Parts: sequence; C-alpha cells; structure tokens
Amino acid sequence: MPKSTPASSSSTKGSRRGAMRLLREHPMVLALCGLCVATTGLMMVLAVSLPRRLDQLSIHDTFVDALYGTVLTSGAASLVGLTYAKLTARLGYAALMRSAAGAWTAALLVFAVAGH
Repeated sequence: MPKSTPASSSSTKGSRRGAMRLLREHPMVLALCGLCVATTGLMMVLAVSLPRRLDQLSIHDTFVDALYGTVLTSGAASLVGLTYAKLTARLGYAALMRSAAGAWTAALLVFAVAGH
C-alpha cells in the first residue's frame, strides 16, 4: 500500500476548502446557483401547468399545446441569446437580472389571469 504523501493529503483537504473559500470570496456564485434553481422551478411550473391552463381555456389540441410551450419559449430564448452580449454591454448584469425577474412575473401573471 502506498503511503499518502503530505502533498496528496493537503491537495485533498485544499479542494474541500476550495469550495467554501470560493463561496466566501465570491458570494455571487451562490446567488447564481440559486437563480438557476429558481429558473428551473419556474420552467417546471410552466411545463406542468401550461397544458392544464390551456385546457381550461378550451384549447384541447396537444399539437397546439406543444406549439405554445416549445415554439414560443424557444423563440424568446433565441432572441435573447442573439442580443445577450449587446444587452449586457448596454444595461449591465444587475439591470438585466431585474428585467428578467420582471418579465417572469409579468408572464406568470398573464398566464394566471388570461381569459382566452
């Protein structure tokens, strides 16, 4: 059995401390991870609730459900992706995040109260 050298044991301990050090030195990493979790949750709300809501609005065709869910979401994501560099250069990350949060809020409110 090979003996563990001080270098190998310290690198293992260093990698464990590295994650905590990263979070202490860069708290924005934790905020971005939280934002990813929140975004995933919001996307799941749409994936689960959109077919039911469309059914309530008398849209029963599954093809139309797929069009609403996939095409509109992909189209919006593509437009943002194409203009992301210009948007961040012009507005900055903080303003872009506030805009995204506002857009999600507005979209979910429209989703909840739409009559047609």
